[in-house]
Amino acid sequence: MDAHRPHPMMPESNHDEIAEQLAIVDMKMFMATKLDSGQRTLLENKVLPEFKKKHGREPRNHQELRKEMEPETAYQAYLTMCSTAQDMMWDAVGTCC
Repeated sequence: MDAHRPHPMMPESNHDEIAEQLAIVDMKMFMATKLDSGQRTLLENKVLPEFKKKHGREPRNHQELRKEMEPETAYQAYLTMCSTAQDMMWDAVGTCC
């Protein structure tokens, strides 16, 4: 990944700003590659079977599944991490601007 592509309109990031941005990108990549699969496992092994048992049918759309996922602590933690990571990214890139 080319973290710094010089362009006349781009702000200049210093060493610490680039390091912060790259650390956040690494964290988001970890979440996407390692934690997303845990959410898929939760969905397939617990939430979906419970939904089918409760409703006697497949879910019609993702909104129905999300409603069933929301009470799950692991899902709540995952959403919090995603939101926090995105806030951190905007804060980090905003600093250099």
